[in-house]
Amino acid sequence: MTPEPRLTRVEEVCARAVFAPLGGLVVLATVATAPPATPLADLSAAAFSAAHGNALDLVLEDIQTATGFTPAGMQLFEEMGWHRDPDFAVRLPQWIQRTESPPLEADDPVVRARLVSAGRDFQFSEFLTGLVSAALTLRPGPPGGQAEPIVRALRGTARLSGLDQDSGVRAVFRIWRVARLGVILTDGHRFTRDDQDRWRTYGQRIGALIGQP
Repeated sequence: MTPEPRLTRVEEVCARAVFAPLGGLVVLATVATAPPATPLADLSAAAFSAAHGNALDLVLEDIQTATGFTPAGMQLFEEMGWHRDPDFAVRLPQWIQRTESPPLEADDPVVRARLVSAGRDFQFSEFLTGLVSAALTLRPGPPGGQAEPIVRALRGTARLSGLDQDSGVRAVFRIWRVARLGVILTDGHRFTRDDQDRWRTYGQRIGALIGQP
């Protein structure tokens, strides 16, 4: 029997950069899809993950296709466990990048809507950045070659989050294009011109697939 490939440090870094924001998006989806009057303390990320297990599995399949993560790399999602976090309400500030000052009045419907919106914007940008970075790092081939499974993963995660899979993903992409891709394309210190061309190609390919000029 051929042993499974061991998890390299490069793959681990790539996987964590994908699965941390995915876990944050599951936490935020738990809040976003609950009835507005539900106290935050009564919500369970683990229960949400269990109830949407099939949809989450499809997202993970698309992630593995796009990134080429080994089984050991994929296992990091379970090991990190943010999607099952029993104390997610306590750690909610980290998922929203502290856009609300503590203490959070998360049972206030206006504050809750604001923190979910800000948190999703940030975590989706991180998620898409992680996916493209992993595809470029771990999947040899023409730039943009894994755009289709990346888009499928985005759409599946948008549905989990209570967003429209088309208009929601286009909004995510527009934020990412300015907040993340634009920085990469102007950072000549950390990214070579070839790196920037490959990121640019992914941006153009993903935009074309989702119908975003």
